[in-house]
Amino acid sequence: MRSMLELLHYLTFIGDSVVGSLVHPTTDGTGMEAVAAASKHAGTMKFDEFPEWIEKERTAIISMLEPLSEEDILTRQTSLPWGQPIALYDGITNNAMRYFCAYRHQLFLYARMCGVKIGTSNNWRGVDTAPPAPKTEAPKEDMVEVESGAAVA
Repeated sequence: MRSMLELLHYLTFIGDSVVGSLVHPTTDGTGMEAVAAASKHAGTMKFDEFPEWIEKERTAIISMLEPLSEEDILTRQTSLPWGQPIALYDGITNNAMRYFCAYRHQLFLYARMCGVKIGTSNNWRGVDTAPPAPKTEAPKEDMVEVESGAAVA
């Protein structure tokens, strides 16, 4: 099982290295060399640098996908880092996106195990759970007094 820091390292390179290999494929399997180099570089990240590194990854993925048309994404044939042929769309959804979902979920579970108070909406929607609405007492004018002297709503 990866440590939390190792998981954060992984999250900062797996998306852009896989998307990069899909957008700029090699057919000889050397794409894995680029993924390995990205992994080694990610290992130098310190815990407090994660937000900066993940933002760089997001920017890199956008810059790789932005020039592509919807038609390119849906129909272009490419290959995975290890050389297996695949449609670009399938490579993005069945690899890069799955990696992010799986490792985001693992990070969520780690945080919960460490006692962080987060809900499932953090994991599945990326948003904080709304705090419960404060309980309010019934307005006094809606109260009536009964024979016992107690007020009821």
